[in-house]
Amino acid sequence: MKKKKIILIIILVILVLMLIPIPIRLKDGGSIEYKAILYKYTKIHRLSETSYTGYEDGWELSILGIHVGGAINTYVSAEHIISIRNDDKIINANTGGFCYESGTCIDKIDFQDFSYDNITTYYNNKLYIENLDGTINSIELFDCGTKKFIDTKVDFTNEYIITPSISGLYIFKINAIYEGKSIHYYFLSEINKTSGEEINLDIRLKENSLTNSGLTMILNNFSNRDLEYGNPYSLEKYERGYWRTLKPINEIAFTLPAFSLNKNDSIELNVNWEYGYGKLKGKYRIVKKFDYRENDDYISFNKYLEFEIK
Repeated sequence: MKKKKIILIIILVILVLMLIPIPIRLKDGGSIEYKAILYKYTKIHRLSETSYTGYEDGWELSILGIHVGGAINTYVSAEHIISIRNDDKIINANTGGFCYESGTCIDKIDFQDFSYDNITTYYNNKLYIENLDGTINSIELFDCGTKKFIDTKVDFTNEYIITPSISGLYIFKINAIYEGKSIHYYFLSEINKTSGEEINLDIRLKENSLTNSGLTMILNNFSNRDLEYGNPYSLEKYERGYWRTLKPINEIAFTLPAFSLNKNDSIELNVNWEYGYGKLKGKYRIVKKFDYRENDDYISFNKYLEFEIK
């Protein structure tokens, strides 16, 4: 009997020893790890660049090396996102600097490093602003290629921007005030002199040519202008009432010759998008750019071909 008591005491002592943790301070900003033979409990307080407090807090528990639970507060709130739309297309603007709900403000990467979606418009057209938090106090314009400031006045309200009478690719910077703090948004727009509606270029789908990986389009130039075009095109998908740019699954490299489509001419163009976009299903449109010469200027415009794959 005495021997059994001794064995029981030894077992209890071993169990107690296996449960007693050794605190270890981690070099991550302040976390403490309580490590025992049977388990490990970590009280988390570590540095975080994405947290508006500078830290993330919480706990983690592992038993016999198996993670069994935990909870971490990263103190990350969603940044303010606004949308820019024309009559039928919508894009999200990039947020250059923003404020969390706590009032802490963050400066993000320079606008030159952003990846931009493009919304096409034309002279003196309205680009509408949605989900804006705050009040716009100014709008700046930058050349997309050189990233240099363009000294051109841009008229605006809190609901829309009126595009100036200049042609090309431009980055718009919206400077706004939200709860007394500055916030900046950037988006890319290609401004054309004309919307293309005044150019009598008929673009249509060739019968029985549509598949989930490509199509053939027929172009009829009924205008009184000689037109030019290249190989590039993009695809947009119709979702929730607007056209949204479809992101390629593989990088597409276009050769850049210029082709002619003279007045009263008709041609067929074959498009195969499987490598760039995969096999599609849904409602889409091809965006194709055309140019014509007017005096010493080249005037650009887009034409669209809608199709649906079921």
